[in-house]
Amino acid sequence: MSRIHPTFNCNRTKELFGEGHRSGPSVFTVWKRSSMSFQGTDGFTVFDEYGGLAFRVDNYSRKIGGCLGDGLVLMDGTGDALLTLAPKVLSMQRVWNAYGGDCTGGGRSRAFRQFSVREPWKFPILAGLKSKCQGGAEPEVKAEVFIGDARWPEYSVEGSFRRRSCCIRRRSTGDVIAKISRKSARANPRVMLEDEVFSLVVQPGLDNGLIMGLIVILDRICSGPVSPFMCCC
Repeated sequence: MSRIHPTFNCNRTKELFGEGHRSGPSVFTVWKRSSMSFQGTDGFTVFDEYGGLAFRVDNYSRKIGGCLGDGLVLMDGTGDALLTLAPKVLSMQRVWNAYGGDCTGGGRSRAFRQFSVREPWKFPILAGLKSKCQGGAEPEVKAEVFIGDARWPEYSVEGSFRRRSCCIRRRSTGDVIAKISRKSARANPRVMLEDEVFSLVVQPGLDNGLIMGLIVILDRICSGPVSPFMCCC
């Protein structure tokens, strides 16, 4: 099996969490597998470009991580809880919320909500007219990210997450702030790894934890049976 992450190096910790200066983008290898290698677990293990463990999500039941469960907890490499990710049940607009820390036992409130992810409202007739006027050149927005209680989205997701080909764009400027792509094997760059392993590149000056939380939510949205409310693929 090809190595999915580089050799371990612990000197990236301060840069990863904003304690050190970094001028270039942060590059992560995302492995869609829990670091707790027990049968039936479902989660994420994320390595930085030097092989250090950056983020993890350990979920013991895919049903619990779905729409009716207690949420998923995004942790840093040491196991400290960063975000609790949970769907908003019975929402017409299909919303996932991210709360600071571990809120799986309760304590979720607007005061603790860091951001929310929503599927845009879709009106087929208007969307068709817009596409025709623009010649179909504008990428379709698959999801929108609202920071705190903001009424307008800060970021949008474009492309196909399921195919590991999408980007996160800042709405105010149109700049791409993060990109998800297929990852090639280290031994042979022409050989692409399975979809369970992919690359995440985040531009400097951004909250890597927020971006990774968004990635986890996108995975749930695109998993179909896990989230019957929407599919963002």
